[in-house]
Amino acid sequence: RINFPLRIKALPRETMLTIKLLGVNSASKNTELLAWTCSPLYPKERLIHGTVLLSMTLYSMLTTAMISPGICSTDTPTSVTLQIDFPETNLEFIKPEPEERRGDLEEPTEDCLKHITRLSKTHSLLLLSEQQRRILWFYRYYCDNQNCSLPLVLGSAPSWDQMTVSEMYAVLRRWRFSNPLEALGLLTFSFPDQDIRRTAVKQIENLSNDELLEYLPQLVQVLKFEWSLESPLVKLLLNRSLQSIQVAHQLYWLLKNAENEVHFKIWYQKLLAALQFCVGKTLNNEFSKEGKLIRILEDIAKKVKAASDPKRKEVLKVELNRLQRFFQEVKVCRLPLNPALVVQGIEADSCSYFTSNAFPLKISFINANAPSGNINVIFKIGDDLRQDMLVLQIIRVMDSIWLQEGLDMQMIIYRCLSTGKGQGLVQMVPDATTLAKIHRESGLIGPLKENTIKKWFRHHHPVQSSYQEAIRNFFYSCAGWCVVTFILGVCDRHSDNIMLTNAGHMFHIDFGRFLGHAQTFGSIRRDRAPFIFTSEMEYFITEGGKNPQRFQEFVELCCRAYNIVRKHSQLLLNLLEMMLHAGLPELNSIQDLKYVYDNLRPQDSDLQATSYFTR
Repeated sequence: RINFPLRIKALPRETMLTIKLLGVNSASKNTELLAWTCSPLYPKERLIHGTVLLSMTLYSMLTTAMISPGICSTDTPTSVTLQIDFPETNLEFIKPEPEERRGDLEEPTEDCLKHITRLSKTHSLLLLSEQQRRILWFYRYYCDNQNCSLPLVLGSAPSWDQMTVSEMYAVLRRWRFSNPLEALGLLTFSFPDQDIRRTAVKQIENLSNDELLEYLPQLVQVLKFEWSLESPLVKLLLNRSLQSIQVAHQLYWLLKNAENEVHFKIWYQKLLAALQFCVGKTLNNEFSKEGKLIRILEDIAKKVKAASDPKRKEVLKVELNRLQRFFQEVKVCRLPLNPALVVQGIEADSCSYFTSNAFPLKISFINANAPSGNINVIFKIGDDLRQDMLVLQIIRVMDSIWLQEGLDMQMIIYRCLSTGKGQGLVQMVPDATTLAKIHRESGLIGPLKENTIKKWFRHHHPVQSSYQEAIRNFFYSCAGWCVVTFILGVCDRHSDNIMLTNAGHMFHIDFGRFLGHAQTFGSIRRDRAPFIFTSEMEYFITEGGKNPQRFQEFVELCCRAYNIVRKHSQLLLNLLEMMLHAGLPELNSIQDLKYVYDNLRPQDSDLQATSYFTR
């Protein structure tokens, strides 16, 4: 018999009961965790009662910060089942009413309000100290969308007891959101409360389908913290899937990928089943064709990788017949990378593989909407592409921020999709070459000669007007990539992962390392520079020093782009914070978030940030 050690009345509705089974190791005499299980204290709004059977998860370490109903798939039997007889009660949870308790709170001084505004520039609850949270909560009734953001105020509440929650509801009720995106911060793991999450979803409903699509990976991640699979967020995503084939499609592949989650596998499988049930037969046929295509590609990639060097080409040639047969059978198929792309076959002669360690395949698909040429795609195995997906997504968000401000940085941001554990598709940008290849073509001393890039473009653009256009494209895109790689701390940069298109656009590829996690050789970090801008790039922009003022203009453009993005620090930090529990190797701690915060310098004025970036 166990006496429950806490006052039930003091506990919020979203309380999780965790039970661990411990054993003493007879050899070492140490106590060890053998298994654990969990359950909501109030399943279906009533206090847990009567005899309950709970399946226990063996060994696998308990993720303490992160207990939510999503990891309690206790209805699937495992080898150890725990039976608990709770008292036969009939207690319902009574929700606290919103209630303001101002007491004798004096008006904050002018300085105090300034301090609150300064604190709000931290933008992320996780970066606030205890002391700072206490200040924000103390002045909660003087915070509004002008000087603070709701996630910071509510997240600073000292506890989840009834009184505090009723005050949180009071703040929630009178809050006016400045922008629906402010509500993203209320969906992180810091906010288990269902009413707070419902309010957040009401705001997010104001986004169009296209806007929602930009933030879909994060919304799928925060489904882990939902209290049930009938939550407003789940309903929103399923509703939007019925309105937009793009949303349905993206959601399908994100959920499919999330089935590889250790603790949330069953939670996501149920969501996937719900999606498939909603979208109907035609779309499900599309999904199954795409799934089959990916399975064939995976199989081919494995066989090519396993083949011995002399046999590889032969193996690829034979295996490609399976793709030919697949298309004879299905006629056409959408590409998981982008459902707008419909393909009807492959051009076997143009397919090949790359000789890097994983031997990725290059597949040339025939476009069913013919005249626009073939669609080239890379299929990789053995690489976790989720991090590339995230980096490219955040860069896409930055690009749309620039475009909204009327600044076109000529960014080429290719598509990338993880289709399963350690595998995925990458879109190939047509007419693009790596800087390394340009160096190789210009002879061995290429990298040392400052005029390499200039000569390469001259060769492609004998006509002066198109050459000037290429300089312009290079000028803008190079500045854009300097800013985004700096903010996100994209590391491991070298001439093999910087590309140029014939038309002059520069762009980066391969984002296996970011947030400043550089490779270290001994104790020397390889990436010393905050971003890549080399003398040959400067030589090309200033036309070999003929237009020296162009360099100053380049610096000014970088600073302008940097300052525009900084205005949206809150959104960028929220998107990263929502991914903290995605299991990405380089984004899992508050330190990683702090890294981007330090690069965005949200506390600085535009003038301070300009001089910082110029330096």
